Amino acid sequence: MVLVAGGLIELVQSEIGRDVDWHDMLRNLVGAWLALACLSWPEKKSLAVWLARIGVAILLLWELWLVAAIGHQQWQITRQVPQLYNFATTNAQIFWDGNVQRSTRFADSVGNQFSLEVNITTEKYSGASLNNLASDWSNYQNLALTLFNPEQTPLTVVLRINDRTHERSGNAYEDRFNTRLVLDPGVNRFTVSLADVQQAPATRLMDMTDIRQLIIFASNQATATTVYLLELSLY
Repeated sequence: MVLVAGGLIELVQSEIGRDVDWHDMLRNLVGAWLALACLSWPEKKSLAVWLARIGVAILLLWELWLVAAIGHQQWQITRQVPQLYNFATTNAQIFWDGNVQRSTRFADSVGNQFSLEVNITTEKYSGASLNNLASDWSNYQNLALTLFNPEQTPLTVVLRINDRTHERSGNAYEDRFNTRLVLDPGVNRFTVSLADVQQAPATRLMDMTDIRQLIIFASNQATATTVYLLELSLY
């Protein structure tokens, strides 16, 4: 019953544009199992029941650990603002989707110790997506980013930024911010006006208190290449 009810709730949320988290169904089950274990605690039970109770306790501890880990990540993200990413992070995949990893290459170009290596393939769209980031940009005027192109020829990439409303309303191209950045060989510094980002959607203003995603990507590259992100901050 709990599983069915949880599934129906998630389906309803998907229909009304809210985020769907199927992990919630597991949390509902753990809660139900924990309640059953507590209600039957005074009764003498078999070894199988005690093993079931231990299993529920392990699942509960695992869920609590996940909550604590997410809370710590969010604390780190909030603490590092106006920096949108801490380049010293050892596991970049916690924050980024894509073929990325921490590097030391070219970081000294901007006085840093680390950079983010972004590997771009020959797929139609290839790059890196920062999905775990500070969402409230409303107190800032600009986005600063610095990239290093180690190749001898210019490379054009696209910077895309969207809010949560965009994700809940069909991801239309005209409902987000997109701009092309031409990376000449070497260090490339860019400043993006957040007023332009806010006004980018065709029929509304982007919610600058609820930014959801920042993507840097290239499309239809003839050969694979690599760029290095050296700076990503608000000011």
